[in-house]
Amino acid sequence: MEQVDKSNKRIAKNAILLYVRMFVIMCVSFFTSRMVLIALGVSDYGLFNLVGGFIVLFNVLSNALSTGTSRFITYALGVNDEGLIKRTFSTVFKVHLVLVVIFLVLSETIGLWFVNTQLVIDENRMVAANYVFQAAVLSTAVGIIQIPYNSLVVSHENFNVFAFVEIVNTFFKLGIAYVTLYSALDHLCVYSILYSGISVFTLFIYFFYCRRKYKESRSLTQMDRGILPQLLSFSGWGLFNNATFVASQQGLNVFLNWFFGTLINAAAGVAGQVQGILYTFTSNITTAFNPPIIKAYASKDYLRVGRLVSLGVVASAILTLLISIPIIVKLDFLMGLWLYKVPVGAVVICQLLLVKNLFNSFNPLPYTIIMATGKIKMTNILCGVISLLMLGVDYLVLLLTHSYAMTFLVGVIQPFSSTIIYLYYCKKYMATFSVRTFIMHTYLPLSMIALFTYYVCSYVSGAIDGELLSLCVVFATSTLLISVSSLAFVVDSQTRMRLWNFAKRKLGRGGVTYKN
Repeated sequence: MEQVDKSNKRIAKNAILLYVRMFVIMCVSFFTSRMVLIALGVSDYGLFNLVGGFIVLFNVLSNALSTGTSRFITYALGVNDEGLIKRTFSTVFKVHLVLVVIFLVLSETIGLWFVNTQLVIDENRMVAANYVFQAAVLSTAVGIIQIPYNSLVVSHENFNVFAFVEIVNTFFKLGIAYVTLYSALDHLCVYSILYSGISVFTLFIYFFYCRRKYKESRSLTQMDRGILPQLLSFSGWGLFNNATFVASQQGLNVFLNWFFGTLINAAAGVAGQVQGILYTFTSNITTAFNPPIIKAYASKDYLRVGRLVSLGVVASAILTLLISIPIIVKLDFLMGLWLYKVPVGAVVICQLLLVKNLFNSFNPLPYTIIMATGKIKMTNILCGVISLLMLGVDYLVLLLTHSYAMTFLVGVIQPFSSTIIYLYYCKKYMATFSVRTFIMHTYLPLSMIALFTYYVCSYVSGAIDGELLSLCVVFATSTLLISVSSLAFVVDSQTRMRLWNFAKRKLGRGGVTYKN
C-alpha cells in the first residue's frame, strides 16, 4: 500500500511538472509562432510547413522505434532486471544507429526528388526550400539518435529533466525567431539552419545527463538477440500505423497545396501549431501515466492498470475540455490578438482540429494497455487501414466540394474509429478491462458535457458586448460548467472524497482520512 501511495504521489508530481512545462511552452510558443510568421511572411511560412512537414514522413521511422524503446525499457524496469535493462538499452541504441543510415539514404534520394519535382513551389524559392529540407534532415537524424536517451529519462520517470530541457528549447526557438527577423540574410534559410541547431543542442543535453545518471547508458557493447526481434516486430507494426497516419496528414497537406497553393498551407500550419500546443494537455497525462501503467502490467497488477487508465483518461479529457472549448468559441478574436495577419482559413481549420483533439484525448491510455501487452499487430493494422482510407476520402472531398473546411470536418471521424478499435483489444488482451464502464462513465458523459458547454458558451459569447469581457465570461462559464458537471457525472466517489479532503486540508479545516 505504501509503495502504491508513493507511486501515486510520483504520478501527481510528474503531471504537475509536465503541466508547468506545458504552460510555459504554450505561452512562449504562441508568441514565437507570431514572430516566425512576421519574420518569414505568410508564403514562406507555408513553404516551411510544407517542405519541413514532408520530412515527418521519415520521422515515423523514429517515432515507431521510440514507442518500442520506451515500452521495452519501462517493462525491464517493471520486472526489476538490471541485466535486462542494460541489454535492452544497448540493443535499441544500435538499432537507432542503423536507422539513421537508412533515413539519410531515403531522404537524400526519394525525399530530395519529391521536394524538387512534385511540390508546387515558386522557382525563385527552390534554393530556400532545399535549405529547409536539409535542415529538417539534420534535425531528424539527430532526433533519432536522441530517442534511446530520451526514452531512458521518461522510463525512469525523471520528468523534471524532461520538462527543463523542453522549456529551454522553447526559449531558444523564440530567440531564433528574433534573430531571423533582424537578419540581413534570407530569413527562411537562416530560420531553418538555426532551428536544426536546437536539435543538436538537445541531443548533447540528454547524452551527458544519461551518461552521468544511468549506468545502463554507458554500456553499449552488449546485444540481446532475444530482444531484437521483439523490438523490431513491435516497432514494425507501430511503424505501419505511424507511417499511414502521417502519410494521411502530409498527404492532405500536399492535396491542399495542389488545390489552393501555399497560402492554405500557411493556414493549416498555423492551425496545426495551435492544435499541437493544446494537445500537450493530453500528452502530458499520457507521458506521466505511461511508465506506471506498463510497470503495473509487467508486475501483473491488472486492477491497478485499470484504475490508472481510468483516472488518466478522465484527467486528460477534462483538462483538454477546460482549455479547448473557450478557445474554440473565441478563436476568431484570439487569433486576431495573436497574429498580426491571420491567414485565410486558419480559424475554421483550427476549430475543427481542436474538436478532433477533444476526441483524441480518450485514446492514448487505452492504447498503453495494448502496448504493455506487446500485442499491437492487429490494432496497428486496423488503425493504419483507416488512415489510408481517410487519405482517399480527403481527396474525394476536395475534388467534389473544393472545400478545405469540409475536408477537416470529415477528419473528425478518425478518432472515433480508433476508440472502437482500442476498446475492443483492451478487453481482448486484459479481461478485467470494462468497455461498458469506459463508455457509460467516461466517454459519453464527457462528450455530452463538451457539447452542452460549447452551446452555452456560444450563447454567452453572442449575448455580451465587448470581446475582452466576453472572453473572460466564456472562460469562467466553461470552467464552472465542466468542473461541476465532471464532478457530478464523471469523477468516481473515491476520487471526489480525496479531492474534498484535500480541499478541506488546504483550507485548514482538517478532513476525514480516506483509506484506499
